[in-house]
Amino acid sequence: MDATPGDFFADVPVAGRRRLGLLDVHTTPGTRGRRPAVVFIHGCPIPADHVPRDSAVFTGYGALAAAAGLVGITFDHPLHGPPNHWVRDGVNR
Repeated sequence: MDATPGDFFADVPVAGRRRLGLLDVHTTPGTRGRRPAVVFIHGCPIPADHVPRDSAVFTGYGALAAAAGLVGITFDHPLHGPPNHWVRDGVNR
């Protein structure tokens, strides 16, 4: 899957994007081997039907990290509002 930054604030090349469960891994196409990674975490609360890692902000930051020779990682966490405070209620459920 390719990430197109869309309305991102900077002009960045399109990065390769692999979806692995709740994670998206952004890399420069054709690169191999180990590289440092940057993890981008969205704020909260967010609407339950919103997927932050699909937004122009997060695909853009993932592509920006990949263009710099890093691995960009974006993900969705389940903290959507007061009834779903998994941090307060305990992460080990």
